[in-house]
Amino acid sequence: MLNDIQRRAHYECKVKVIRDGNFKAPKEIMSGGLIPGDIIEIPEYCVIPCDVILITGAVVMNESMLTGESVPAIKNPIPVTNDVYNFIKDQKYTLYSGTQVI
Repeated sequence: MLNDIQRRAHYECKVKVIRDGNFKAPKEIMSGGLIPGDIIEIPEYCVIPCDVILITGAVVMNESMLTGESVPAIKNPIPVTNDVYNFIKDQKYTLYSGTQVI
């Protein structure tokens, strides 16, 4: 059990990232190199390497390791507003580290 927790805490994977608004040339990097403001592609069936805000598209997530619920969670993109992101109010737009895209 402890080994599984440690493995999840240090999970890294390759991600396609867009930095500095360069949408034409996404780079593939290790998730440990992500910085705030990066835009990443969320592939099917992946494990999310860090907490991210969904800005386009929709995904179905397995969050059972966080919530204990066996029912998948549907996540939709965050609406475009002038509001500041609120981690409690906006959790329905957040993909959490360690959860899996199904």
